[in-house]
Amino acid sequence: MFAVTASLNGMRRKIAGKTRDEIKNMSKDEISKDPVAMCDFEEALTKVQRSVSQADIEKHEKWFQEFGSA
Repeated sequence: MFAVTASLNGMRRKIAGKTRDEIKNMSKDEISKDPVAMCDFEEALTKVQRSVSQADIEKHEKWFQEFGSA
């Protein structure tokens, strides 16, 4: 989810403040031409929540210590 959020940030900047009709009339290249930048990843870090809790991590580590990697 993190990488998806980062990759969509450029598009979000392009369509910010535009109406639905304005967005519909934009070409695909106009919307998605810019590469993903470091600022997109930094912004995504502030928005995306963790998908795994600390308790889940601890359960996995305990399982790994008991049973190993395979």
